[in-house]
This record gives sequence, structure tokens and C-alpha cells, in this order.
Amino acid sequence: MRVLGIDEAGYGPLLGPLVVGGVSLECERYDPEVIWRAIGPDSGIADSKTVLSHRGMAPGEETTLALLEALGIAGADVGQLLNRLLVPCPAPTPGSGAEGGPPWVGGSCGVVRARRPRPCVALDRAVPRWGRPPGAGRAAELRRRLGSVGVELVGARAVVACPGAINRAVAGGASKLLLDWRLFAELLRRDQDDLAPHGLAVCGKLGGRAKYGELLADIGLTTAIMESRARSAYAVAGLGHVEFVRHAEAAHAPVAMASMIAKLVREYVLDAWHAELSGVVDGLETCSGYRDPITAKYVEVTRRAREELGIADACFLRDK
Repeated sequence: MRVLGIDEAGYGPLLGPLVVGGVSLECERYDPEVIWRAIGPDSGIADSKTVLSHRGMAPGEETTLALLEALGIAGADVGQLLNRLLVPCPAPTPGSGAEGGPPWVGGSCGVVRARRPRPCVALDRAVPRWGRPPGAGRAAELRRRLGSVGVELVGARAVVACPGAINRAVAGGASKLLLDWRLFAELLRRDQDDLAPHGLAVCGKLGGRAKYGELLADIGLTTAIMESRARSAYAVAGLGHVEFVRHAEAAHAPVAMASMIAKLVREYVLDAWHAELSGVVDGLETCSGYRDPITAKYVEVTRRAREELGIADACFLRDK
């Protein structure tokens, strides 16, 4: 059966993109505990919040790059890696006509750099950014461990909404949660044929809500199996089963993998923006992008540099 894990990174920050990642597995029978035991605690795979800290990216980056290599995705620089991983962002508002596109072009958000052509930010920085390349054989070892319990890594994808896309969606009347769902749904639709009719998609909870039936109706006829704050499960015609699980990264390995990939993509994009601004602001210190005093200072210190570079606030700062 096909199992798809989906999770996001960057729902609440002030700076940087919202990224949703997905990792798919093939197995005879899906047993989350068996898979975790096979992977082993020494693999480094875990909830991204525990292994990919803004102040300590190196170990988590190395693990995530090994995971991506095991999934057949690699690149010499950030741009190559993201071009092989990302799928187009869906139109941010219904009927907007906006063309989807990766986060560093204006197509997904309608914002174009005032005095520079696309891309909005350069993604030619070498990979890895903070640590060492994955050790020889690490990706093969992960595949071997999963194979020992009849599990195969099939693929990974990510979809991104840059700040401009988020701002445009909210200005058009969509809630940030609805935009988040559209990114989740984009990955579900792309795996729909492989999941149908008996596959399983496990997602992190969106906003802690208990009911998702109306959202899933966009994908197919939906029947609720259970709905609670901890777990909401549905049968979706033409797809299979979809579950939204609280703390899914801890319970389900493919969700943890998806969260790590989403977090790494987000940090790569933030790092590219920082490199751009550091070329104008001497001694600029990095920030997490979250709503904290260090990030607020970063916004203020870079204000003049962003004006000089023609970076619109609507493309850099989130309104919500």
C-alpha cells in the first residue's frame, strides 16, 4: 500500500515562506512502530523542531540531505535541489488566475522585484550550507533498514507559499489556514492516483481543528470515520484514507521526514534572503524569522537595504 506523510513548516513566522512537504512510502502493511524501530534512533530522523534548529542546522541538514538522497533527490546548490523537489504553488486565491511557481519567482504571488528581473533571490549557494555532506553510504543504509521491514522510500515533494503569496491570499479573503490547506491538498492531489483506492495519507493537524470534512470534499466524496482533537480520520472516494493527527511527527516516520524536508527548504530560502541582504548591510546577524525581538530588529536594520534593492515589503513581510 502507498502511505503519504505530509507536514508543514513556517505557519506562524513574520519572515520567510510557508512550506508543506510530503514523503511517500510503499509497504505491504503500514505499522508506524515497526518502521520507527527499523529506522533507529541513531538515524537522526525525528520531528524537525527537535533536529533542525535555526541556531544549530548542521546535524539536521546532514540527515535531511541523506534522506533526500535516499529518495533520489540531490543537487550541487540550493536552486538545483529545490528545482528537483518543489512542485508549483497553487493559485493563492480562488479564481485569481495566478500562475503557480516556485518561491523565488513572482508568478505565485504577483510581486516582482521593482528594479531587478526574476529571480527574486539567488539560490546558487552550495549544498550543504551549514554542515558536512552526508557520510558515504548513509542513504543506502536508510533504504536498507526500511527494506528489512518491507518498506520502500518512493518519493518526496514540497510546495511553497512565499510571503507575497500569503499576503495576497489573505487580502483576497482567504484565511491563512485555508491557504495552508491548499498546499496540503496540492500534495494529496499529486499522489491521488498512487494512493487510490486503499492508500493512507497522514497529515499533521491544521490549526488544531477537529473537523476537515468540508476541506476534503474538494478532493472527493468524504466520509468521516472519527473526529477529535487528537485524530481525525476520513475515507475519501478515489483516494483512500486521510488522517490528521496531533503530534504526527512523533508517531509517523513519513510525517517526520516530511517535516524535516519542509523545514530545510524554509531555512534554505531564509538563508538566500540573508545572503542578499548581507551584501548591503555589514555584520548583519541572522534571525529565525519568527515573531521575536531579534527578528523585529532584523526587519528594522534591513529596511534601507531592502529599499535600495527594490524588495517590496509585501514580498518580504507577512501581514498575518
